[in-house]
Amino acid sequence: MFFAPPQLLDEIYAPAPNTANTENDKQRECMRSWAPTIYFRAGREVYNFLGQEITIQESIDSYGATIWPAALALCRFLETPQGHQHIDLLDKSVLELGAGTGLLSVVVTLLGAKLTATDLPEILSNLTYNLNRNTRGRRRHEPLVAELYWGHKLDEFFPRSTHQYDYVLATDVVYHHNFLAELLVTMRHLCQPGTILVWANKVRYASDLGFIDNFLRYFEITLLEELDDVRIYVATSKTPEQGGDQVQEMNEEEEDNYDVGEPNSTNETGNNAEEVEHPECDDTQTPDEAQVDKELQDLGRPAEEEEEG
Repeated sequence: MFFAPPQLLDEIYAPAPNTANTENDKQRECMRSWAPTIYFRAGREVYNFLGQEITIQESIDSYGATIWPAALALCRFLETPQGHQHIDLLDKSVLELGAGTGLLSVVVTLLGAKLTATDLPEILSNLTYNLNRNTRGRRRHEPLVAELYWGHKLDEFFPRSTHQYDYVLATDVVYHHNFLAELLVTMRHLCQPGTILVWANKVRYASDLGFIDNFLRYFEITLLEELDDVRIYVATSKTPEQGGDQVQEMNEEEEDNYDVGEPNSTNETGNNAEEVEHPECDDTQTPDEAQVDKELQDLGRPAEEEEEG
């Protein structure tokens, strides 16, 4: 943000010498009154991770277009010996939820992962720009960028038969928003047996604690590190034996509801892919949406509230 000096505006809009045209003077006065005195520019930050200089272009358009603390904390952790010991990303298939500006995406790509970075459509342009400008010529695998609506038609765009990930990464995805149930459904869908979920987050609101309670019903979780009030966890999906009858019932219900469908050629793990395009939503409740309704009830929030939001 910067201010345009008043004297500069006077110079720009000052009348020409020896000009006595009253109409022109009025026009210049009108222009002066509309001249902006404050300009907003998206920030550009420079970081150093893995011995590389990383330049991130931010935006003021949405929450997802700024860098949040958990992304910084996880980037710091990944370049430590402890991080390398617990999270080995080299040649691994990795999906990132809520990739935002792409700082973590860049670090993960530089660590040699086969990355798919996901977020909402309005985030993807800036994400792609930052990811390419910081990894081109230095990456082991071509990163993919795809849109992902939490909890919506997951098996259509990310079918489990073809989209199997070694790691799912999520930083600061839990905060005061209305899609915590959809987020949990998405995490459960993407985390198959053998998938490790790496979740870094600050606890800010009571709703965060409600999410954690529900999260613990379906995941085994271990705290790896706490950096600047950011807790970094690794988690794996519970088996029916670990989760009891409830998890068994949920798994059977999902198997009945989900249709495998055709592989998504635009985002298959390990293959070249392009950005996926999200279709228009219809009024028919999909299996994902039915599962979201159940999660909403578990979180103590009626499904109708989500529709009103």
